[in-house]
Amino acid sequence: MVISNVPRIEKAYAKLNLYLDVLRLRDDNYHDIIGLFQTINLCDLISFEKLPANEGIKVICDVPISGRNIVEKAFYVFCENIERVDFGLRVTIFKRIPIRAGLGGGSSDAAATLRYLAVETGHSFDEVFNIAHLVGSDVPFLIFGGTAVVTKKGESVHFLEPLQNYEVKLISPPGVRISTKEAYSKLTRSDFAKGPGTPYELYRAYRKRDFSAIRKLSYNVFQEKITDTYPAVAEALALMKRKKPIVHMMTGTGSTVFSVFDRKADYSFVTGFFRDL
Repeated sequence: MVISNVPRIEKAYAKLNLYLDVLRLRDDNYHDIIGLFQTINLCDLISFEKLPANEGIKVICDVPISGRNIVEKAFYVFCENIERVDFGLRVTIFKRIPIRAGLGGGSSDAAATLRYLAVETGHSFDEVFNIAHLVGSDVPFLIFGGTAVVTKKGESVHFLEPLQNYEVKLISPPGVRISTKEAYSKLTRSDFAKGPGTPYELYRAYRKRDFSAIRKLSYNVFQEKITDTYPAVAEALALMKRKKPIVHMMTGTGSTVFSVFDRKADYSFVTGFFRDL
């Protein structure tokens, strides 16, 4: 086949967990979770360039990556479950999303790769959504992004009308990188299913702009465990609180913390906004 040397640039958006609870430890040693997920406009830029088929996939990143990149996994999961492509791929990742920071950067890069492969081979995003859980737990949500309630291991995603008119500020404490495995190791069964209300109640509070209810219902099961271990995360939360946001909390398993503001607030210290892909 004729290989085009013109690369295509895709954006891979970060996500926030506005609500995140762990419900139970499953028999397969994974956890069932429930959360309200939201993409924001912070993104990695990814260049996809086709290569001859015998070259496979090559991943280049401007930030050092240890081990096999999740983008490679996405490529092979696509080939094994949807279609074995007749081209190789050079993927160049320009990282803007901090790594191991609870923002889903690697998962979003993988989701962007699945979307690219779907377009190039004539398959639908629904098809890659159905296999995305084989790549990673956050990947199904990030195929489409926007706003959703996510359950089970992450493969059950109920997409909702996107939230709008909120601004966010992020702080990712330098040098603090927390693996998902480490964060989950800090939980015991007594920590499970302790979240206030439900993600749907929190979603309705955001829709109604009921700031008091937003503060009451926002929750991250990992936050107390991580702040006890990493003072820099606690300090970042304290700094956020001084800005008097609607709510301030940690996203995912950390270490990034975020604040949510009414979009009518002072923009001078705001770095992003809620985004539907």
